[in-house]
Formats: sequence, structure tokens, C-alpha cells
Amino acid sequence: MKHVPDNEVKIITNLVDSILAHEDLAICVRDEEDVAMQTTRNRKDILSVIGDTEVTILKIKKLLVLSKEISKFNRSEIENYGFITLIHGNGEDVISDYSENLKGMFSL
Repeated sequence: MKHVPDNEVKIITNLVDSILAHEDLAICVRDEEDVAMQTTRNRKDILSVIGDTEVTILKIKKLLVLSKEISKFNRSEIENYGFITLIHGNGEDVISDYSENLKGMFSL
């Protein structure tokens, strides 16, 4: 998160940690144009690509089978669960939008 203001780093890190605390959830990171990180549960990889552009979208995926490494899942074993849009440079308002079903789940 080299381009993310310090006050946002703590919020985003806590958010990612809260998501990954659920063993059946993973994150796909998108920037304004493309997928920046394929669906993963690797915290370091996720945090490394957040903030490379002004907008980051965290697509939260639900793993329907937990017994495999995430790289070995096929599409039928992962479903969309929700999204969180981050707009960098907004300080404590970095979380701009999110799926309604996530409300209350991650302190949103």
C-alpha cells in the first residue's frame, strides 16, 4: 500500500484482516481497470496491490469447499459474496461503498 495515506492503511488492514478471519471468505482485488490480484486468502498479496490507483474494489468471494488450496478451486466452488469500494485520499472515509449484505459484518 505504498500510495495509500497512513490513516487509511490501518482501516484497510483491519478490514482485510476481518474478512480473512472468516475461513470461508477470500478476496479478489480490482483497480479501476483490471484485476490486480486474483482471488486469494494471502494477506500479504492482497495488501500489496491495494492503492495502486485511486479506486480499489475488494470483491469478496465465498469458498464453498474448504479442503483445497484456493489456487486449485474451480469456478463452481467459489461464489460472489459482496464487494467493498475504497476511494483513496478520503482518510477515514476510505470505504466508499459496499454490498448491503456486508453491513455489520466488518464494522461497516
